[in-house]
Parts: sequence; C-alpha cells; structure tokens
Amino acid sequence: MSLPDEEKIEQYLRRYRTTVPVPRTEWVRVGEEQLARQARKVARIERVRKVTAYSVCTASAILLSVWIQGGTLQIQTGEDTVTTAERPHIAATIPQPEGLSTIPVQEVSSGSGQPGEGQLPKEGIAPGENPLFPKSGKGIGKEHPNPAGVVAAAEGTKQGNQNVMVEQAEQYLREKLGEDSKEYRFNPARSRLGEGIVAFSQILHGISLDESSLIVTVDKANQPVGLELHPLGASEPQTPPLTSSKQALINPADAAQKLADSLRLVYVAGEKNALRYQPLQVDAVDARTGALNANPAVETHAVEPKGKRLYAGDAQGAALLLREEFGLEMQAGLKPFILINGANKEYVWEWDGGHTARILLDGEGNLLSFTRKLSAASVSKGHVMGEEEAKRIAVSHLSRYLPAGIEQLASVTVSQDQQQTLFRFYRLHQGIPVVNHVYDVTVDTNRGIVTGLAGPFGKSMPQLPKAEGILSLDEAKKAFAAHVQLEPVYRTGKQEEQSDTGMQLVYPYPQQNEKPLSIDAKSGALIYP
Repeated sequence: MSLPDEEKIEQYLRRYRTTVPVPRTEWVRVGEEQLARQARKVARIERVRKVTAYSVCTASAILLSVWIQGGTLQIQTGEDTVTTAERPHIAATIPQPEGLSTIPVQEVSSGSGQPGEGQLPKEGIAPGENPLFPKSGKGIGKEHPNPAGVVAAAEGTKQGNQNVMVEQAEQYLREKLGEDSKEYRFNPARSRLGEGIVAFSQILHGISLDESSLIVTVDKANQPVGLELHPLGASEPQTPPLTSSKQALINPADAAQKLADSLRLVYVAGEKNALRYQPLQVDAVDARTGALNANPAVETHAVEPKGKRLYAGDAQGAALLLREEFGLEMQAGLKPFILINGANKEYVWEWDGGHTARILLDGEGNLLSFTRKLSAASVSKGHVMGEEEAKRIAVSHLSRYLPAGIEQLASVTVSQDQQQTLFRFYRLHQGIPVVNHVYDVTVDTNRGIVTGLAGPFGKSMPQLPKAEGILSLDEAKKAFAAHVQLEPVYRTGKQEEQSDTGMQLVYPYPQQNEKPLSIDAKSGALIYP
C-alpha cells in the first residue's frame, strides 16, 4: 500500500480546514480573560518568590553575623565586664517606664569598639523566626502590625471571603460597563455566593428591581470569570414615576408586621440553631396598598411510605429507572449524554425533536432528580385536571420512595400553569416542617403523569432537638417586626397591580443567597443565611 502524494494530503487538509467551525466570539473572549488572569497569577507568584528569597537571604546574613560576633560581644557596666550569658540578669535590673515592653536594652560593642552599631536584639524572637516579622508581632525592639494579607488569611471567615467576592465583582462590573455600572446594585437575595454567583439588579428611579439583571461569576480565588447581562425587555418603563410615588408608599414597619404573619416554627436540619421561625413560602407586601401577596396554604398529608430505593449504577440502570418508576420506555439503541459534575452524574436522553428526559445521581447512585420535558407538539389540549387531583397523584407517587418513619408531610403549591403544577413536600418531625429536607414533585395536569421528582432520596436526616424552651410565635413576630428593615423593590406583577413603571412596587420578605431570613426560636436573634 503506497502513501498518498503531497497534493492529495494538501487537498485533504484544505477540506478539513473548511469543515472546522470558527470558534464562537464569546468563548474566545473567555479564553483570553482566563489566559490574562493566569498570566497575572504567575507574575504575582514570581514577585512573591523573589521577595521571599531576598528576605530569607538578608535575614540569614544578619543572623550569621550576630552568631559569629556573639562570642566576643560584651556589655560594659562601669568597671566590670559582663558576658552575654549574664545579659538577661543585667537587663532585668534596668528600670523600664510603665506601659513599655520588657525587651532588654543593650549596649553592644562592635568590632570597632563603638556601641550599638549594626546589631539586632535576639531577645523576644523565637528560634527559627524572621527577626523582621516574628510570629510574636515584635521585631527590632518594637511592635510591628501584621500585613493586611496576613490578617485576612488569619481571619479566614466566611463573611470576609464573601465581602471580598462582592468587592471583586463590583470592580469587574466597573471595568466592563464603565459609567453604566452605576445603574446596578448588588442584590444579596438573588446571589448565591457559596457557588460564586454575585447578582446585581438594575436601578429604576432610585429603586432596585427584585429580579437579578446582571450576574458576575467568581471562581474559588475570588477572581471574576464571566458576566451575564439580562435585558429588562418589555417591562422597561416608558415614563418616569410620579413625584409623589415614594410619598404614597405604606410605612415599612407596617409592611414588616404583615410579613411577620407568615412566620412559623420550622427545623433546619444540620444547623446549630435548628429551631427557627421563618415562612415556608417567601411572600411580599404591596408597597402602595399594603395587601399581602397570596401566600399558598400549607396542607398536611398522611402517608404510608414504601421505602423503595431509587438507585442506578450506570446508564442501563438509569434507563431501567425511567421505565419502571416513571413509565418512560427508551427507544432501542438510544443512548444518553453523560454529564459529570464532581461526584454527581447526569444522564440525558433526547428524541423526536423536543422530548427530553434527565436522571441526576449522586456519587453513591441514589437519585437526586428526574425531569421529563415533552415537545410542544405533543402537549394535549384536552381535559386539565384540578389542583387537588394532581396533588393526590403527587402524594401517591412520592410515598413509594419515602423511608420508614415518615407518617406526615406538609405541602405547598410552588407554581402552576395550564400544563403542569409543582408541589413541594416537607418532612414533619414532631409536627414541625424540616425546611431543608424537602421533596419536589411536578405533575403534568394534561396527562396525569409525574414529570419531575427531586429530593434527598437515600439520605438519612440528622437528629433534631426537642421543641422546648423556645419563644412563642407572637414573640417571634415582635422580634421580626422590631429588627427587620425593609426597602421597596420593583417586581413584575398583574396588570391591575402595576405602578407607573409597568411593575408592581412591593416590600419583599428579606433574603440572602436565595434563602429567607429566620428568627432563632430560642434567642430571638435574626439569622441571615
């Protein structure tokens, strides 16, 4: 078999070049930013290495000089000559002013016979320490403040790290948007700082939007790596609000009192302050009328858990879950995409121009979530079941996989439209909801089937304390109303609720990192997530 000649190879390379797509502009930009950050990081490391090497060499030279001359150093005290071994006893006899440190005062004879030239005190410095920056915070006979970077590293608190993250995101925003960055304000309610997501909301006439308008993504080193800008779109106001808009708002204290009515006693499993008061569903108060936005009722359901395990070890096992538990038979030969994120693994099937099914598993193979999406053409236009009928389907399906010991669940309706309804179920412990041990079930109200399921399947719940020695609900409401400070925001609302900006002006329940503020059920202190 002969090798192809050069002309054929050249033709092949030309054809290959024409078939390779041009890289997307945004990915090129992201790559350039990552390379620039890596270059800055390497430069910083190199500078630190040079400074460290210089400091070590200087300190070594000084200490070596002191060690060489240490045998001949003497302290002159009148007519007597005292060796360095007796130096501490002499220093102890020298009177010291009040408030000063007791580092011995020395008169050191150098080789030239002149006292006090070119030497550093050795007292107060532990062996092996750099005399310029000792661990005791003292050097060259006086106190030295720790550098800012050392202090920050020593503190290492979660709050301090998050503050740095927000500052870096704000600086990144100024670099990218310039003067336009002043139109955005940090939104702690929509941010997820633990995941490196810093949200900003656009400011309209001095009032922020409730939704996030811009997101800055930050890596683990608190360096911004991306920016997502969400245009305001059709909701953008066409005319400025009336001059009396803010004057027409209700008192924030009255709004806080109304929001306090949504508090209830809950457990937060795994936390030190496990007993808290907070709402199961975050609410808001209309800033003009004082009306409380509809808060879904909390219902209690008796269940009979079957304890069936939702487990899959590989793609074949995940397809078996789809068939046996969710009634979804995959076509022969259809293989899923596999997405891996840390220890979690997700299998994704796509077929018939719009149908998708997803199975997300943890590192042990337990189900974390299942979602099914139907193509728009396959959506039925016939009978739509009511909310109660859909809820019965959700409770019946969920009961198959609940572990033994669960007798009751509390539920709220999270969202509802003409095609599907999402229910959230809370596990009850001593009749109290556990807010971070929840199950989400989505029911297709056209077909009467479960199209979504998520929860801590296969996970045991930590031990929870008894609800003893806690504040009453009225006391928690008073603590909330007395300490919470509310600010109005714009939120997309119904036509009759819209203000002159085309949005509803509300006082929302305070949140951070998309989690609600809570009240410690024992001390009454505010707990920000």
